[in-house]
Amino acid sequence: MRKLLLICVCTMMVIVSSAQERKLGFGVKAGVAATSLTIPKGEKSQSSYRAGFTGGFFADYRFNSRWALSADLLYARQGADIKLNGDGENRMKLDYLQIPVLVNFYLTRSLAVKAGIQPAFFLDGSEVYNSSIRSSSASTDWAIPVGLSYELNCGVIFEARYNAGVKYSVDEFDFPMHTVAFAFTVGYRFR
Repeated sequence: MRKLLLICVCTMMVIVSSAQERKLGFGVKAGVAATSLTIPKGEKSQSSYRAGFTGGFFADYRFNSRWALSADLLYARQGADIKLNGDGENRMKLDYLQIPVLVNFYLTRSLAVKAGIQPAFFLDGSEVYNSSIRSSSASTDWAIPVGLSYELNCGVIFEARYNAGVKYSVDEFDFPMHTVAFAFTVGYRFR
């Protein structure tokens, strides 16, 4: 009888502690992203990074002490400066709505490694080519985001993320290009 009671008490403690780890969270984040466009090897054109704003909302669900699933709804200003084959320079400014969905693995209670998939939808943009402005044709962009985040006890979250583009985001040139980005954000989780 004592063994059965002890097993029941231990089981209840595990269930209660597991239930406390499972929780839905949400918050806001903002930061800076440095983006560029990849250019295939062999091309004489070059692309350099441009800084832009990123910010929005996030939600996550913590399954247990190690695993969580998160999704963001972010506005992101992306772009690049492209020097073409002696033909001039393009300055691209592209505004996207990004929806990254990430699996989070917590190395410690506060430090997480993240990876997932990110669709991005074109909102607006412009391209300056030799001082004339024309609209850009990029409509969607797909990327694989990977990163790290660290959450303080007060709810402040620091995050660094790298996005590797997997779909050609600009195809109006003679060669395909996709977006690469480094983003650094600070967020706050509402309690």
